[in-house]
Order: sequence, then structure tokens, then C-alpha cells
Amino acid sequence: MSRNKPTPVHSPRTLLPSVLLTILVASAPVLAQEVFSITYTVQDRRLGLVQPEAAAIIRSANDWLTRDNPNISTARSDDPLRVTLTGTYSSATNGFVLSPTKLVMGSIVVEDGLEQILDSTQRARLVGRTLFWREEETAVSGTSLVPPTLRDTLSAASVLPRSSARAATTSTVEWSIGTGQLAAVTRLALERYHLLFARDTFRVRYLRALPSSTPIRLRARFTAGDTGGTLLNVRLGQAQVYGPTPVRTALGDDLVDALIASLESGEDKTVTPDGLPSAHEDWSREWNAIAALDRLDVSVAPATRAFLEVGDPRHNGDGWLDGTWRIGVAGQFGEAIPSYEGALLLPFPGGARAVGPLRERLLQPATGGAAMVRWSGFQVAARYARPYLRSDHPGYVHTVSADLSYQTEFSLAGFPLRVEIGGELEQYSGSDSLGTILQPFPSLLLGWRDRNDIFRATLGVTNAALRATGSVRVGDRFWIEVRGFWNEAFRARYSFEHPAMIVFTPRLYF
Repeated sequence: MSRNKPTPVHSPRTLLPSVLLTILVASAPVLAQEVFSITYTVQDRRLGLVQPEAAAIIRSANDWLTRDNPNISTARSDDPLRVTLTGTYSSATNGFVLSPTKLVMGSIVVEDGLEQILDSTQRARLVGRTLFWREEETAVSGTSLVPPTLRDTLSAASVLPRSSARAATTSTVEWSIGTGQLAAVTRLALERYHLLFARDTFRVRYLRALPSSTPIRLRARFTAGDTGGTLLNVRLGQAQVYGPTPVRTALGDDLVDALIASLESGEDKTVTPDGLPSAHEDWSREWNAIAALDRLDVSVAPATRAFLEVGDPRHNGDGWLDGTWRIGVAGQFGEAIPSYEGALLLPFPGGARAVGPLRERLLQPATGGAAMVRWSGFQVAARYARPYLRSDHPGYVHTVSADLSYQTEFSLAGFPLRVEIGGELEQYSGSDSLGTILQPFPSLLLGWRDRNDIFRATLGVTNAALRATGSVRVGDRFWIEVRGFWNEAFRARYSFEHPAMIVFTPRLYF
């Protein structure tokens, strides 16, 4: 005879914990959790910051405070007004919601009833920070919830380990970030910078008119062996902040570190290994043209440019001294072959006589071609030319040059340097009975640029002559450059060479 087991009966005391636990587990993904707050001042007479919108908010708050007790203390309409916005993260939407949570009006603090105090327009202006504001403070709460979007935005993000996107040597990297919390916070920071520091209200209106889908373009320099980087440029549309110090002033340390860390998830990455500082090998910025006295570069595609150059500055043929001018194309294939250059050599018949401080050309005009390829630190360059039939006078022609070099970097007593070492072969063919000069030369160049990319300099020996260059950046788009060589430093000069020469040229980016 079998006996049926009694059906268990749970008391309310037994069921309650289970029900509560089930409700908490089910609701956990949709709970919003406070993760950061932003506090800023929108009105303060001492700062010269008085706004009608702020006075309207104070009057609305006073009306709400006196709804039950007309005798309660209220604020003056011109009292200081400080606003606190709280950002909450919801795992259900995987996003942030920013809302006003506190108003400090003089000595009066209001934390309840903000839904009734602020209308939709006032709330939108406070959240969007479209009013003038000062003394902003951002705080991240000490919660255990650190979603990826927050880690990329407001927390002091540690820069992630170096990835394959970054070169093993010192390099300049550009990338873009699109929509998202990081981009939104960066846009607000740029608006604040142009409003309060640059005091450029036209630029602020321009930034606010840009579509939210406009990507932010970033540029940073990464040094070999370091996991961190230096953020050089932040560009949104045609508005930009250039230079490490202005960038950190505009964005703050935490946001700068977060933007550097965004390289791992950014788009449109381009890597340019740092070579010796050179006037026209600048792929690390957005520009349409580079103009100097001896060369003009015009961008015809994102990684291609056409150029027109007078002379051959690499072989002491600055300006018309070489007897040629070049028309060619330069570009980048990618990381395998970062850059190339090819040009036709056309005769430059002018310059046979000195004009003021300009030296006369001692070489004959010539026609021919030249090419250069650089990859993985190595560079190969070659040139061939022949005399131009209608020469001004008999003499030498720079017919052949070829060089192979390698660039690397090292630190000398903590001083970072780039070094280029190699060899070159030069041939000068003379007319009539002058014969041919064919000699190999070793080459060694040392280059340096400061961390902020304001000063650049090189010093070394090429073509058995002492060479030096120096340039300084004046603003984001203007450089001043000086180049010089001394042919008699290590040998007697040839008849087609000047003892020494200094070339000064400004360089402007458009």
C-alpha cells in the first residue's frame, strides 16, 4: 500500500526572500546606476557671468520653494547659480542618461522637485550646456560598475598596451572616432575651449551646427618603448586644437588619456614612422597644399600629392644650383612601402648670373628623371640626367646620383635622436676636355624634433659636405626653415660648387 507524499506548503516567511531575490535578479539589467557627475556655474556676478536664462531658472525654483510656505527663504535672481548633472548608466540600453540633479542658488540648495522646476527647454539647455558656463568639475563615482563606454570617456583611462597599429619605432598615428559618448564629451569640451579660452563665438556656432555624425580626427605621437603617447591635434570639421599644451588645456588630462586609448577602437588609422625632419615629407596632418620658395606640393588624393621643386637640396643643389627643376608625384602605399617619389628633371636655364644675395648657378642645365622609395627604415634613391642642348656655357652636369641609407633612432644621455647612415655615389660629367668626376661618399645625418613638434633640426655630412637644417613652427600652418651647407669642411671644393650657402625659406600649409 503506497502512501502519497504530502504536498509541501511554504510559509510567507519562506517565500518572501525567494520572491525578492527573483525580482532583484530580473530587474538588475535594467537598473540605472549613477556613475559620474558634472558641476558647473552658469551665473556668478564676480565672474561677470549673468544670464537671463539663469535668472529665469532661479525664479522658477523660488516659485516651487514657496508653493506651501510663502515665507521660506528664496534666492535673488542674480545670485550665483551652480548646476549639477548626474550621468547614469543603463545596461538595458548600454548608454548614459544625463539629467540635472541639484541647483545651488547662492546659499540655497535644491535637490528635489527639479522635474517641476525646469521646463523641457531649460532642462535641454542645462544638459546640452548651451549656456555660458565656468568652473566645471567632473567626478566619477566610486562604483564597481565601469562599462566600456565609461572607461573610454570620463575615467582616467590607462593607455592600453601598444598594438600592431602602432609602429615599433617613433611614429605619428592618425585615427577617427565617430558617434558615441567619447565623441560627445569631446565635442562639448571643444565648444567650451573655443567659448571660454579662445573666445571665438563664431567657432562655437560652427561646432554646434555640425552634424552629430561628423567624425573627430585625432593625431598623436608614440615613442618607441613607451605605452603612452602625446596627443598633438584634435580636429572636428574645420575647427581644431593643435599642440600638446593647448590640447590638454581644452580637454583635460583624463579626456586626453581616454582619447589616446581610443586608438585601439578607432577608425581610419594611418601610421607614419618618424624619419629625419624634412620640409616636405609631412604626411601627419590634413592639408591641401604646402608652399615654399623652392617647392610647391598639392594634395591630389589622401595619400598622393603632386609637387614642383627647383633644384636638388639633398645633394647640395638648393634652388637653381643643380640646373634642374622637378615635376613629380609622391605618395604612400602603406606600411610595407610607406613612401615613394618620382619626378622628371627639366632644365632650369636661369640663374647663370648672381642676383643680389642669390649665388650664380655653376652647373649646366640638364634633363632626366629621379626616383626614391623608403620602407622599414631603408631608403633608396637614384637620379640620371644628361646635358641640356642649349646650355649657357660649357661646364659640368650633375648626371648620376645614387644612395642607400637606413634610419633608426636612439637616445643619447636621454636626448632622443634620429640617425640616417648610408653611402652615396655622385657623378658629374664635364663638357669638352673637363672629364668626369665619379666619387663615392659616406653619409651620416642626425635629426631631432622636440616633443611638441615645434622645433626640428638636422646636422651631418652628405656628399662630403657639412649640412645643417633648422625649422620652427609658428602656429599650426606656418614654418620658418633655414638650410645650409659647407663644401670646404672636409675637402677642397670643385669648380662647380660654392664654398658655402645658406637658404632661408618660409613654408605655409593650406
